[in-house]
Amino acid sequence: NYLKEKLKTAKMAKNLQERGVKEIPFIFQIPYNRRNLECALEINEIIWNDFSKIDLFELKNPKGRFSVIPYKDSLVVIDYAHSPEALERILSSIKKFYPEFLLSLVFGCGGDKKNKKRPKMGKIACDFVDKGKIYLTSDNPRFEKPEKIIADIREGMKNSNVLTMVERKE
Repeated sequence: NYLKEKLKTAKMAKNLQERGVKEIPFIFQIPYNRRNLECALEINEIIWNDFSKIDLFELKNPKGRFSVIPYKDSLVVIDYAHSPEALERILSSIKKFYPEFLLSLVFGCGGDKKNKKRPKMGKIACDFVDKGKIYLTSDNPRFEKPEKIIADIREGMKNSNVLTMVERKE
């Protein structure tokens, strides 16, 4: 109950500059990660009245949320974006923060979910992956046929650089 009452009084989270933070780790330079951090710091301050003991450079993103892995001369970014908005945010962030890299994408949509988002996500993939390849697959088809999921996504795609791989392990 204490926490509920404290959070009821919460206002818009202070941004990092208002908190006097001058240097932030790269992962929090991505706009939506920065907003998440600002909200977390605000909640921390409401509960404990202090955030100064937190070393931002020791914080780690949850696995699958803009996880960056160097690989040879490339970078692999893993993000489990499950909505059109999330896919657009992650792809636009990658293009902004890594303009020197060719963007390719492995993605699919889960089964037994809202299939109206699938063509939207296909369109977003094509809007951002203009020179690289798109590897289209299913993502946990559950009780739905993977080929149907892929066909739904393809409805929104105009890009010819799409490789369909029904089996994600491929």
